[in-house]
Amino acid sequence: MYFTLEDNPNFKSFQYVIDVPNICGLDTDSNGKPIINVFKKLLIYFGELGISEDKIISYADSSFYYVVNDRIEYKNLIRAKKIINVPAGIKSDIAIISFCLKNTDARIISNDLFREYYSSLPRNWILNKRIVILMVKEEFYLIPMLFNKYKKEFRCKEGKFQISNKNREQNFNIFEIEIFEKELEQNSMR
Repeated sequence: MYFTLEDNPNFKSFQYVIDVPNICGLDTDSNGKPIINVFKKLLIYFGELGISEDKIISYADSSFYYVVNDRIEYKNLIRAKKIINVPAGIKSDIAIISFCLKNTDARIISNDLFREYYSSLPRNWILNKRIVILMVKEEFYLIPMLFNKYKKEFRCKEGKFQISNKNREQNFNIFEIEIFEKELEQNSMR
């Protein structure tokens, strides 16, 4: 199941809270530092989907400044109000979750599972708010975490990720997700 606008017609009406350090960590430089341009590319991608900038809020820990690959660009994004730098001593996760608690139409863009908050908030609430983002080369894939909404298990199909050494062509069909209903029915009967 790919994320498509046709399947999610109200996608543009949501507010999106981006976990900046997590998103920048989708790619690292030769020193292992998260790349700030990944965040900038994500903003462009959201714009291409028709999501206006006023629907996007982005948080980063104050300590992220010390690990990001381009500190000058990071500071420029803070000055331009594209990123909110959370005060020292407060994790950006808290700001992200707080925003979503106050704004029921908000969705979290992060690959973080926010496990440390399962004891405080219902796990289902967190997972249903969260949209995972994958980046392959220069392309983004949004995968909503709707496990509980559909009460079905999602798995990636095996054998879909192929790299041909002959032509150097790549087939990144790994993100095709299949619902294994029969397997779930068999497991629930045991």
